[in-house]
Amino acid sequence: MNFPPFARLTLEEVRRSIRTPWLLIGWTLLAAAAWSSLVLGQREFDEQAALYADSVQARLEVQLRGTGHVLGRAPEPGLRVIRSPSREAVLVQGQHPLMPAAWEVTPAGLEALAPYANASPPDRAVWDLEILVRVLAGILGIGLGVASVVRDKSAGWVAALQSLPLSPLDAAAAKTAGGCVTIVMLVAAWWVFISIVLYVSPSPHPAPLWRVWILAIPAILYLCMFLGIGAFLGWVTRDGFRALVLTLVAWLLLALVGPIVSGLAGQLLDDSPPRSRMERERREQYADEMLAVERRIAQQMVPHLISVPAGRDASAFAAEEFRRLEPDWQAGVAEARKKTEAAEQNWRRRAENHARLVARTEWFSPGALVRQSMAELLDTGRTTISRWESAVADYQVALQRSVLDNRPVVNLRMPFPDGEQLMNFPRYTPPRFADLPLFETPDVSWLDRWRGVRVPLLALSIWLVLSLAAACAAGTKAIRTNS
Repeated sequence: MNFPPFARLTLEEVRRSIRTPWLLIGWTLLAAAAWSSLVLGQREFDEQAALYADSVQARLEVQLRGTGHVLGRAPEPGLRVIRSPSREAVLVQGQHPLMPAAWEVTPAGLEALAPYANASPPDRAVWDLEILVRVLAGILGIGLGVASVVRDKSAGWVAALQSLPLSPLDAAAAKTAGGCVTIVMLVAAWWVFISIVLYVSPSPHPAPLWRVWILAIPAILYLCMFLGIGAFLGWVTRDGFRALVLTLVAWLLLALVGPIVSGLAGQLLDDSPPRSRMERERREQYADEMLAVERRIAQQMVPHLISVPAGRDASAFAAEEFRRLEPDWQAGVAEARKKTEAAEQNWRRRAENHARLVARTEWFSPGALVRQSMAELLDTGRTTISRWESAVADYQVALQRSVLDNRPVVNLRMPFPDGEQLMNFPRYTPPRFADLPLFETPDVSWLDRWRGVRVPLLALSIWLVLSLAAACAAGTKAIRTNS
């Protein structure tokens, strides 16, 4: 490669691209859309933060109401896990609209409540930075690639490239490199504008600015990939109109249809029941199992309680009888927990297999890949959901050990010959909310982020290499044949 002519041709391509009027218009639209997205996103976050504060206050009132003791027999609103809204969702919503706003702690297990998004107006924050990159900037990138080639063809610049001291491959690579440099400059200018908007905003920053700039990595990969696809279509078509039509079709398929199809494919291939149905069936199964345990213990106690020894206090004698059978009751509780957890684990395995299948289908959709990459980098992706689910599950296990599977008071319906009678058997002093384990908010480390983003970034890089290689190959052939 003759580097000086290669560098001059690359810089010339950058100069000609930047001077394109519609490119400046497109960047202005991106800047305006980003500003409005940040304003609407901040407004939505403020609404969700108010809902979060109200939920925390309601939980505190439940904890202070009455005696403040926990019996562990029914759902305890005072133990509800409430997730604070993600400030990073102001930039990239990711999976945040699908994440539960809270989890109800019940004896049968956790029950996910509705997301924050369900409480927001349907027209609030309909776009974010990821959508702007994937849709609006995507058409700008693919348009830049095809327009550069069509312009050179119509101006006879392709024939002039043959006279340069460069091989056809080097000339095509220089034009492609110039387009990529232009993309990098556009993204850098766009991110500078976003940083200024965040800096002057009176609201706290959604994320540190250095984390915001990391989002430029998947954006550049994605837009340079579209540039390569546009250049390829410009080289292989003979007229500008056909190149424009193919460009629009490619943009629609990769930026819009692809993510939708990957999501629909995941739903069609999902053989696991909805989480709400699993939770309902688990709740019913646990209630039936516990009812059978309590009924079995009561039936064993009734014959002894009918014939209380003379001079013995009936209540004290009943308490002694329950203490004698208490190991059987504890074993029954453990068996009931084991059966319900087995059903839940089976559902979780099917859900995890489905998630892996969806992740594989996203390899065929660059739009889905850039969406997942940006979400993972800002802690609004699947890794964050997984970390929260694990933390809440650990909290549920801690509560099961302390109170849910070790109830301070056992209530039994005694089937006496003259009718059922409800009897309470205190085992120990009920704990207060302050005495129970505290929930620890999960922390997403950079190792977690890297594990979540490395696969989509790798797939996006493969798309980039293939598109640029196709553009260079098509450009080499066109320059060599002057077509």
